Amino acid sequence: LQSFVLNNRIRAQTAALTSSLAFARTEAITRSTRVVTCPGSASGCLRFPDLMHWESGWVVFVDTNNDAVLDVDEIQLELHVALDGNNTLRGTTDVGDYVSFDYDGRAQSGTFVLCDQRGFGDHALAINVLATGRSRNLTATDSSQSSCTP
Repeated sequence: LQSFVLNNRIRAQTAALTSSLAFARTEAITRSTRVVTCPGSASGCLRFPDLMHWESGWVVFVDTNNDAVLDVDEIQLELHVALDGNNTLRGTTDVGDYVSFDYDGRAQSGTFVLCDQRGFGDHALAINVLATGRSRNLTATDSSQSSCTP
């Protein structure tokens, strides 16, 4: 039963980030502007990057001044709360601080790895963000990542 709960939790959390990334991409195309997804809360999005990790939650916003920081005058589109279960969600260098979607839906490519208490292995999941802005979910062992940390 515990394995069932852990598997469902990690799949749901992967789906949540994948959904937020797809939403950000759609909004960037619809609004013809840059939309950013970054770790943290509305008040901490990249203002203190060493303290923010993706498992703390993330924010999707319209980045009108292209600085990848949610400013007071920018539109917050979505706020996702912290992940439960003490899971870790880390991105490679290219997506570690934020994922930016251009007006045409393109983004920087990179990989996120989501791990639970079982650590890296067959139970860990990866989200691969492609340069087209689309993302795909993989088992972490099928990705280019080799651990739960960047």
